Amino acid sequence: GVPCYISKPAAAAPPPPTGAAVILATDIFGYKLINARLIADAFAAAGYTCVVPDYFQVGLVFVKCRGVSVVC
Repeated sequence: GVPCYISKPAAAAPPPPTGAAVILATDIFGYKLINARLIADAFAAAGYTCVVPDYFQVGLVFVKCRGVSVVC
């Protein structure tokens, strides 16, 4: 699995549209940088569950698009 920071809405938060959630993509610093967690918490305060996956924690990410391979 991929390590994630998950921020859930409090009981008093407004309900989101049915089934709505937020997946927050970050830069190489992931959720360890406080700014990403603050943004996730702001979405949670608005009623959305927010997941911040740390893709770079598990190593390099290889992306292939139109025959071109890119290492992130």
